[in-house]
Amino acid sequence: MRRRAAFAAVVWVTSVVCLAFALSACAVPEGSEARPVDSDIAELLTPEVTPTPDVTEAPPQQPIHVTWVRGQRLVQVLRLEPVRTRQQKLDVAFNELRIGPRPTEQRRNLISLLPPDLIFEGDVRGERTVINLNGNLETPQSGVTLAVGQLATTALAVPGVRNVVFTIDGDRIRVPVPGGGKLKGVVEMRDYRRILS
Repeated sequence: MRRRAAFAAVVWVTSVVCLAFALSACAVPEGSEARPVDSDIAELLTPEVTPTPDVTEAPPQQPIHVTWVRGQRLVQVLRLEPVRTRQQKLDVAFNELRIGPRPTEQRRNLISLLPPDLIFEGDVRGERTVINLNGNLETPQSGVTLAVGQLATTALAVPGVRNVVFTIDGDRIRVPVPGGGKLKGVVEMRDYRRILS
């Protein structure tokens, strides 16, 4: 037992002496200046930093339907846009309506009857979209019906939206639908089937 204890003590003292020697070899002698670590060694000692991957992936391309006018008909145009939600689909489609038809669409005689000073916003609420208007839709009667139809059918093309109501400053209004100047408070896609391409 005593031999083992003595042997363990010797090993421990030897380890301490070796450690002290190693540390003193690394120390800068008194009166000397510390030298910079060689750049090759510093590069080896520097841990490699892996760049954090960008977790904000672009949304997938989704179909968006925008409605234009040709003659007395509504024409829906399909576009693919990077969106995630139904509200985003509507926002992008309405923004396209504000911009107007693209040159390729203009060559197909597609136009917009929405007055340039008309402000409109859409809010998807379950199966209903509420479209709030600010400004006027003053055009000939058929023009008003088609302009309202542009907004309504663009909103109704959003998946899951079954009907649309229009408001002015939050107050619900009745709008003209095709077929004899009839006014409705709630419009659906079937109201526009006869004039929709």
